[in-house]
Amino acid sequence: TAGKKPLQDLWRERRARPLTTLANALVCFTGDLSRCEREEVEALVSSLGATVKKSVVQRLDLLVVGNTGEFGKTHKITKAEEYIKKGAHTRIVSEAQFWEIVRRTNESPRAKSPRREDWPAKGAT
Repeated sequence: TAGKKPLQDLWRERRARPLTTLANALVCFTGDLSRCEREEVEALVSSLGATVKKSVVQRLDLLVVGNTGEFGKTHKITKAEEYIKKGAHTRIVSEAQFWEIVRRTNESPRAKSPRREDWPAKGAT
């Protein structure tokens, strides 16, 4: 596609300088998240400048892994690992690591969204 960097160049650049915030990131989720529902976190991620992907793609920046329960390693994790073995820059992160990235994003000068800590806890009424 016109305007896109060749895949290998993108992988090399992102491995050399990993994203530290969600701005311009491609993010995918697998498993259940403990702090909020999937729709809420997808809206949050979008508001912070990232794009949510429903499946693992070769240009993915972050795969956030929640509780996978009895499924253990999901298809998304397996797919991300396959791309990483081929040289992809994708980072597989825990839910806790993801919330740290959200915190850094909120503290960055470009933050576009209310702080996540201000949101109600999952299941709160």
